[in-house]
Amino acid sequence: GVPIVSLTMSPGVILMPWIDDVDAALNIFTAGTYTGDALADALFGRSNPSAKLPVTFPKSEADTVDPCIELTCPYTEKLMVGFHGLEGKPVAFPFGHGLSYSSFEYSALSVVIPREGGKLPQECEGAAVCVRATVANKGAVAGVEVAQMYVGFPKSAGEPPKLLRGFVRTSALKPGSSEEVVMPLYDRDLQIYSGRASGWTTVDGTYEVYVGASSRDIRLTGSLAACKGAWSPKVAGACA
Repeated sequence: GVPIVSLTMSPGVILMPWIDDVDAALNIFTAGTYTGDALADALFGRSNPSAKLPVTFPKSEADTVDPCIELTCPYTEKLMVGFHGLEGKPVAFPFGHGLSYSSFEYSALSVVIPREGGKLPQECEGAAVCVRATVANKGAVAGVEVAQMYVGFPKSAGEPPKLLRGFVRTSALKPGSSEEVVMPLYDRDLQIYSGRASGWTTVDGTYEVYVGASSRDIRLTGSLAACKGAWSPKVAGACA
């Protein structure tokens, strides 16, 4: 039959109970004067979309947080706000999701801890950890990808399973071409605030590094370890 495409404009997250009845969906949030031209260009292939969702589109209203209209509002979700609170649950579209007319392959993950005298990309100057990966366009048309980096803290830190800590938008990659993406991790990116210490602290243990196309489309995984504020590429055992 004739393909059916859902076109929506919204100020934020919406429910899409019709999503299983359409062939494709395009949400443009709140656009401007040339909204019609932009939609047409994307639909007819004159423009290759490359945007990524800054929010999660849930499947059900039950998976959202009710608005509070009282003077005192209990934040029972604590750190599990946004996409963190929906980890492990089915969603319509996850945080960071976005399709294009190209397909991209990720490879060559490198998680490097800067050493004195070592040469690193300019993007990693002053960083505690330098994360690098290669993104290749395996599709038939030129396209742009937004590679995302998430970090999983040790369980003892009490943080959500994955925290967004960086993203890089590639140049327009021709079919068959590739580009290295470089994402720095600074000390503060790898710390939590401790009320007991009245400051930012680094938790001992193993940290997972995830690189991918969305929060649920992880293509590469690496790890590093912290012990008494010092970083090591080896997975942590007991921190003596």
